[in-house]
Amino acid sequence: MNVYFWSWVALAIVVLILAVYRIAVASHDDETLHLHQNEGALIAAQQKLSRRVTAVDQWGMLLTAVLAIYSLVLLSNYLYHTWVKVYQIQ
Repeated sequence: MNVYFWSWVALAIVVLILAVYRIAVASHDDETLHLHQNEGALIAAQQKLSRRVTAVDQWGMLLTAVLAIYSLVLLSNYLYHTWVKVYQIQ
């Protein structure tokens, strides 16, 4: 059971690190809409940052879902083994 718990902790830490990374990346966002031809470099930078935030969001959603499912599996396994142990005939 320890291996499963520590793997859950590692996955939770990865999700937290990814959330902090997403906040750090999004903090550099320029929310001004650039449309003029002279602002081509700014438009490209905004598109690049947008793609990066979108990729981090997708990984974050996927890993959060995996963490939630893994948590439910571990909890149900723990409750089942506790239930079996309590009602075991001695």
